[in-house]
Amino acid sequence: MPAPPAAKLFALSREAARTMFGCREPEALRAFLETELPQLVSEEQRVEIGSVWGPLRAACAAADEDTAAGFFPELRLILLGGRELQAGPNYEVRLMRPDAVPKIAADLAALFPEQRRERIAAEPALAAHVEEALGAVEEITRLYGQAASAGACVLLVVELT
Repeated sequence: MPAPPAAKLFALSREAARTMFGCREPEALRAFLETELPQLVSEEQRVEIGSVWGPLRAACAAADEDTAAGFFPELRLILLGGRELQAGPNYEVRLMRPDAVPKIAADLAALFPEQRRERIAAEPALAAHVEEALGAVEEITRLYGQAASAGACVLLVVELT
């Protein structure tokens, strides 16, 4: 049985983003993700979403795009939005531009913990993962706040095994 996909978010400085954009071919981007990226970002500039990645993504994908009160529109934008980058068949890579990051960070930070819990607990795909999903959302909120303060972009990397 294959391992579930591993998802990570990285706050990238402008310099790191420039290096990444120099990788024009999928093979070059894949090499950047595997070798250079881990050295360019500190532990505080990354978030790993564990086994709750699949249920979180499923909840976001199932959400009604037209419903403002739907399941976490901010999280849906983070996990399914942004610019898709081609790194080959084993990766899903999305970039959130630095000009979009502050609005997402502010929207996430504006939600009270009980609002986050209510939204997560009400989502069938997350019913068995409420605490883990809350932890992931807290870490994503922290990372986006940090990226907004630094004028950084955020890179989502999903390794599809």
